[in-house]
Amino acid sequence: MSVEPQILINYHKTQFQIVLYSILICFVLCSCTKSAEQKNQARPVAVKFEAATKSSISKSFETVGELKADKEVLVAAEKAGQIEYVYVREGSYVYEGQLLVKIKGEDARAELDQAENDFNSFKSLYEQGAISHQELIKYETNLRRTKSTMSNLEIRSRISGMVGQIYIDPGDFVTLGMPIMDIVKNYPLRVSYNIPEKIIPLVKLGQLVEITSDADPNKSILCYVDFIAPRVDPKSRSVLVRARVDDSKASNLKANQFVTVKQEILENKDNIVVKETAIYLDQGQEYIYIAVEDPNAVNDKEKRKSFKAGEQVDSGLIAKRIPIKTGIRNDEGMVEIVSGISNGDLVIYAGLHSIYPGAKLMPVLDEDSPATNNAQTPTSANTVNPLSKTEVTNTKTRSITKSQRKQ
Repeated sequence: MSVEPQILINYHKTQFQIVLYSILICFVLCSCTKSAEQKNQARPVAVKFEAATKSSISKSFETVGELKADKEVLVAAEKAGQIEYVYVREGSYVYEGQLLVKIKGEDARAELDQAENDFNSFKSLYEQGAISHQELIKYETNLRRTKSTMSNLEIRSRISGMVGQIYIDPGDFVTLGMPIMDIVKNYPLRVSYNIPEKIIPLVKLGQLVEITSDADPNKSILCYVDFIAPRVDPKSRSVLVRARVDDSKASNLKANQFVTVKQEILENKDNIVVKETAIYLDQGQEYIYIAVEDPNAVNDKEKRKSFKAGEQVDSGLIAKRIPIKTGIRNDEGMVEIVSGISNGDLVIYAGLHSIYPGAKLMPVLDEDSPATNNAQTPTSANTVNPLSKTEVTNTKTRSITKSQRKQ
């Protein structure tokens, strides 16, 4: 036999051995993986659950608003001159038409006297037929203009309210239009805020609004919406809303003060509500796991298998994954369930990191949580009662005794 065929035969043997060893290794790995999966599937998953119940849930909108006075007027000089008298003080209450400031006007008084004398003289001439009616009107107009100038020397309040800051003192010289003082009518106060255009259909006139201030964050004051702007701001894409503040509770609030605005824009009643931690998203679909009766479970608890890891007793419950449709989510971590589960279903809200469909469940009881009572007495008629407190105590006792024996 030549050398080359012998080399070829050895080569094929080597290749065959490599393939055989590869198949053997894959078989061993698959067997180990399958054994591990079976072992993991046999181990119960520690979870917490509670019965789904029907209740009310609302959606709220929160933003920052600014308080606005009912009326606010900046009093300005209507004639140039020197301030002669200031009749009010800062913080005093004034009424509409009340005299505030007087400007010196000796020249104006002399002009008025002259205008009155001219008008009376030419009126007599007109009655005698010496001048035309058009000439008489010219002197009458001059008299009215002079009287108007005199009235501008006395500045009166146009609204009833409280005097704010006074910008002048007696003896100061003012020009036409110069600010003199502020007058503010605070009550009723209104809070102004903006809402995004996407929630415009949810905001209605008469809705209640709750406001709080940094000065007293623990005190909430109710308001009601009395104005919604008819247009959307093209820059901010928002709509201006104003709400009237209850006068009896607004004594410590001031105009131009910033407040926190919270408004309930949607409320649904008598719907199933669950904790937000019970919901998870998978490929765009929301799901919930519920605890249901294991069809393969042994009805007699004494005959159920015990698991060596922690000596946990089989509860007779398994996990079932349910696709759901959600509605309102609030700031308290609760979610409305529109469809998918029924009232009384045992919703799993803790332990979802290691759960899978069909997983055996080991309820973890928390005495400080309302889930404890729900776990002990499921409201669903088709579920098996989970572990009672006595069983959990006995399980812990057995675990402690076993560890002491090992020591």
